[in-house]
Amino acid sequence: MLERIFVKYFINTDYPCLKMDDTVAYAISNMEEWKIKHLPVLEGDTYSALVEETDLSQFSSSMKLSEVINDALPSPSVSEKAHIFEAYRLAAQYRLSALPVVSGENHYRGLITQESLFLAMGELIPFEGELSLLVVEIPRRDLNLSALVHLVESNNAHVLCYTTQMLGNGENLLAFLIIDLADPSPVMMSLERFNYKLVYHSAKYGMRDLVSANRWEELMRYMNI
Repeated sequence: MLERIFVKYFINTDYPCLKMDDTVAYAISNMEEWKIKHLPVLEGDTYSALVEETDLSQFSSSMKLSEVINDALPSPSVSEKAHIFEAYRLAAQYRLSALPVVSGENHYRGLITQESLFLAMGELIPFEGELSLLVVEIPRRDLNLSALVHLVESNNAHVLCYTTQMLGNGENLLAFLIIDLADPSPVMMSLERFNYKLVYHSAKYGMRDLVSANRWEELMRYMNI
């Protein structure tokens, strides 16, 4: 189970890829057919750019992608070896419907879609029952997961799963904790008492409810600060 925290296990290879000599009309047609807002542009097997339907609609339909793509266009991608939360972070930062996945030297491997990201979370943490998700920001130098787990357990709860994600500043990280309490209030109060910074919480029945809540987007935006 732990090995499936990596992006490579959630790659989708069904979606089409575009080429630099494809027209704007062809690109938009593919997006409409596949009901997706973003598609990758390749040069051979190398990922070159990511184009978005709204941006392309501003250009003449007969123009080639090579004429509308420039160096200023963001070309986000994620390594197949990256943690799944890195894919979440990039998808939220660039507001993507799909994120290209690459291997060494920008070799294109496929896409990871928004739907795949949510399904990945549900698969990574396949617990059902009354659960809560807590996300705590901790200075990297102060990280002590054992102390954090002990604090949770002192409130008659158990940590079913946890993972960490480094924030952009490199000084702080987020600890994601799934605990077996429907009401996490006692744990939250303990966290505050010991000066932990709680940045997100959600309490639902079953993991799919936890990750499908609209507030998940709030957390993704927070991770980009």
